[in-house]
Order: sequence, then C-alpha cells, then structure tokens
Amino acid sequence: MPNYMTHKTHNRLHKRLKHLINTEKPAVTREISVAAEHGDLSENAEYDAAKAKQELLSKEIFNITQKLDGTNFIEELNIPGDRVTLGVSVILEDIEQNKKVPYTILGPDDSDVEKGIISYLSPIAKCLIGKVTGDTCVVQTPSGKLTYKLLEITKAF
Repeated sequence: MPNYMTHKTHNRLHKRLKHLINTEKPAVTREISVAAEHGDLSENAEYDAAKAKQELLSKEIFNITQKLDGTNFIEELNIPGDRVTLGVSVILEDIEQNKKVPYTILGPDDSDVEKGIISYLSPIAKCLIGKVTGDTCVVQTPSGKLTYKLLEITKAF
C-alpha cells in the first residue's frame, strides 16, 4: 500500500533515518561491546538493556525505511479540489457547538492535530472523503457523535 506524505515530512523522516544509522546505531554497538566486556552475559543487565535498545532501533530503522520506500508525495497528486480528498483543507461547522473547525487532510506521518492537520485515515477524514460543500458528516467518537457541515474545500498545495 502506498504511503502518502508531504516532501517536508519525507525530508524529516529521511533526516531521522540518517541520524539513527550514522549516530544511534554505532553508539548502541559500542554500548553492547562495553557491556560484553564485563563478563558473563547471562546475568549482565547492561548487555541485556543495550541489546533491547538495539532491537528497538532496528525496528525504527526498518519502519522508516518502509515508509520512505513506498512514498507518494501529496503535493504531486492531481487533486480536483471540488470534493474532499487527500491533500485538501476544509472548513467545517460543528453543528452542536455552532463553531467553525478547519482541517487539512494529509498522510499519517504529516498529522499534527494541534495544527489542524489530520490523517486521511482518521475517523473525521474517512467520513469527509468524497463529500462536497454543503454536505453533512456524522462522526462517532469516544465522547459521542459529532455532526459537521462542510462549508469550504480548498487545495492544500
């Protein structure tokens, strides 16, 4: 399955991957080596901790590599802008609270709820995908149902 993200997020993840490979991985290898010099590995907590750290590091490197290998850049998608899709910004009206709520729908790694950036996989985005201006959307959340009216759609890029 393709992984959608912005160039900015791709660059951030690539920078993180380089740091993990060039800085973190050698440091953990040194930790393992130093801990192994303390003798009996069967009862060596330092060694066990360093090996556990190495395993977590390897998983993070693998996960980031997978994301970067399957990247489709959101900025390069042909986004019509007349209906809700990945790569659009919307203004919603929260019907119950009678207030406007802005969101930008991007990829999971771009998400930043505090800035109003949500993943296209989020419940709100899933409800909105395919909708046009004037449509309503009911989203089930842990705290209850939220009803939104779609006021505006614009291309995010």
